[in-house]
Amino acid sequence: MPPTHLVYASNSYARITAPLAHLYHRASIEIEDNVICNLEQTYFVEITLDYDADFYKVLYNGIAGYVLKKDVTKVVGTPYTPFPKSNITTINNKCYLRSSPKISENNIVTVIPDNCTNLTYIGKIYGEEAIDYQGNLWYLVSYYGVQGYIYSKYIAEISTIAMNSEIIDEIANNEIGYTNPLNNTECAIIIAGLSLPIILLIIIMYIQPKDHVVKNKGQKVKKPKEISHDDLL
Repeated sequence: MPPTHLVYASNSYARITAPLAHLYHRASIEIEDNVICNLEQTYFVEITLDYDADFYKVLYNGIAGYVLKKDVTKVVGTPYTPFPKSNITTINNKCYLRSSPKISENNIVTVIPDNCTNLTYIGKIYGEEAIDYQGNLWYLVSYYGVQGYIYSKYIAEISTIAMNSEIIDEIANNEIGYTNPLNNTECAIIIAGLSLPIILLIIIMYIQPKDHVVKNKGQKVKKPKEISHDDLL
């Protein structure tokens, strides 16, 4: 069950500051095979939801997922180049685009033609070593709008991903922008209803009782008879 205290964000970005940050399928670090891809440090995620105390729900290069708040820092405004861009070319042999970074007959999404240049880089991840002694690096790519993983040894060329040196102001403490509750009509009515009894109580407490006799209109007030010492005997 998602938390009930969700705070929606509008056009809000955060810079990836951790050297090894991940994009997760679900808001947990305990679930097996939960990582979508690694995030490129110095680039950005677009925050769509302040999910809970530990996670933001985000968009990264067109992929929806979750990121740990401690791995990013919120920024002011919209960066010019929020996500990394890279051109990818495959080897001169057909290969598979897969739904997970491992070899399986059940995870084939589509076939990538040889010498393909229509792959858009999204991210990378370390998965299964598909070929002995060839490493376990996979690339998450988009192929005509279809996302999937391709084994690194099937990549003939990938352009260098430079660090994002864009200067943009950061927001302290990763706080979501403050909203004045008085701008919300419902909240204002509730606040006014709760405040009225307190105001009335303060007024009653500070009204001083009058210690003199009030004269009725058109009538004289009779002065009380003074009692002498002899009357008391």
